[in-house]
Amino acid sequence: MKSQLTRVPFLFLSLLVISLAAAADLELPEGKGKDVVESTCTECHSSERIKAQRLDEEGWNAIVREMIESGAFINPNDLKTIVGYLTKNFGPDKKVNINKAKADEIAATLKLAPPDVDAVIQYRTRHGKFKDLSELETVPGLGDKIEAKKALIEF
Repeated sequence: MKSQLTRVPFLFLSLLVISLAAAADLELPEGKGKDVVESTCTECHSSERIKAQRLDEEGWNAIVREMIESGAFINPNDLKTIVGYLTKNFGPDKKVNINKAKADEIAATLKLAPPDVDAVIQYRTRHGKFKDLSELETVPGLGDKIEAKKALIEF
């Protein structure tokens, strides 16, 4: 009985740490418009979904128009701020830090299949941070897939 009671605080602490880590992963980048995007867009959409879009200004404008047509209330004075924030932080030319990014961000930015992203994460976990593109290209299965996308990668 005593061993079960000592496990409860450990289990609770473990769940708390996991929950806090998950919440931190969902944060949007700091910047002008973050508060408006959080209060407007994340009511219906996860920040992970927002992060995965990678659209240009025209694309984000189309998404915002679609949301308004679907019944979302967006203050007209906030439209430019929302689109500006989203374009700056989640535009098609936004680079991904291959040493810090989560799997979904790597996949969205580099348009890699899940097995390729898993290979990157596993390599990074085993060997530490990538130093340069040539080291990243040594990840099994990547090679030529990374060369074409090198402009979107930072270390």
